[in-house]
Formats: sequence, C-alpha cells, structure tokens
Amino acid sequence: IRTPFYKVIKLIADQGLGLAFSSIGFACISSFIALLFTERNWGNPSMAFMAFGASYVLSRVLFSSFPDKFGGYRVAIYSLIIEIAGQAIIGFSSSAAMAIIGCSLTGIGFSLIFPALGVLAIKKVSPQMRGTALGAYAAFFDLSLGIAGPIAGIIAAWSGYSSVYLFGGISCLAAILILKVNKNK
Repeated sequence: IRTPFYKVIKLIADQGLGLAFSSIGFACISSFIALLFTERNWGNPSMAFMAFGASYVLSRVLFSSFPDKFGGYRVAIYSLIIEIAGQAIIGFSSSAAMAIIGCSLTGIGFSLIFPALGVLAIKKVSPQMRGTALGAYAAFFDLSLGIAGPIAGIIAAWSGYSSVYLFGGISCLAAILILKVNKNK
C-alpha cells in the first residue's frame, strides 16, 4: 500500500523545514553579495561567488561520506553551526576578504545539509516510498529559495544589505531548533 503524498510530507517535514531554513543563507549570498560589495566599494564580487562555490563543491566531494559515518543529525547540526559562522562573518564584515571568508564558511556548512537531512528523511518512509520522500524533501529547498529572496529584500530595504546575512544566520538557528525539538520523532 502506497502512503499518500500528504502523509509523506508530514513524515519528512522536520528535515524539510531544516533544509528550507538552512537554504536561506545560500539564497542571501546568491541574491545580495554583489549588492553588498557594490555598496561598500569592495570591487568585483566574483571571488565571493567563487569562494562559496568552491567550498561547497570541495566539501561535498571530500566529506560526502560523513552523514553515513557520523549520522545525518550530527552532521546537520555541525554544518548549520559552520553556516551560521559564515553568515555572521559576512554580516559583520569590514572588508571584502572577510566577506569572502564568510562565503567560504557558508559553502562548507551548507554543502552537507542536503545529504545529512536527506538520509534522515528517507529513513522515515518505507523503501518503496523513498523517491516520493526525496522529492517532497527537495521541494522544501525550492520553496525556500522562492520566498527567501523577497523576504531578504524587505529586510535589506529596512536595515541594509549586511542585515540580510544575519537573517541567514538566524534562519540556520531556527533549523537547529527544529531539528533538536524533533530529534526523536
């Protein structure tokens, strides 16, 4: 018997929400780092994008086995802490180099969130429903990217571009809280 889709969403919602909140830091970099560099006259922001991307890819390549070795929950929590540090460094940066370091840390932290929480999500469903669960889980990422940019834009209009990264860090804190509260579910 196949589990209805809405029940699958309910089963993986904790991991999906964790992914959604952790994705906000990525959305903030992709949407606002060039504007932050322009506002502060730091020159070309391409190094910030490159630092994020290179850190993301290298972390995924070098540490992709970590969720299996150490558990998805533990890897997700440590990854979120690293992402929070990256977002805070960007938010409080006083130079392009600092912002680039923050982008690197964000890339490192965000890199393993998807596989770490994905491992937990698919364990919550029967084997024949894993594809459905993974699709529902990935939809949380898509939804997050769709709403994070406009929300961050409102925050930037009120408080400036650096505040966007504090929003990204606070969102990762929310992901940690969701995961900790629902750890044994």
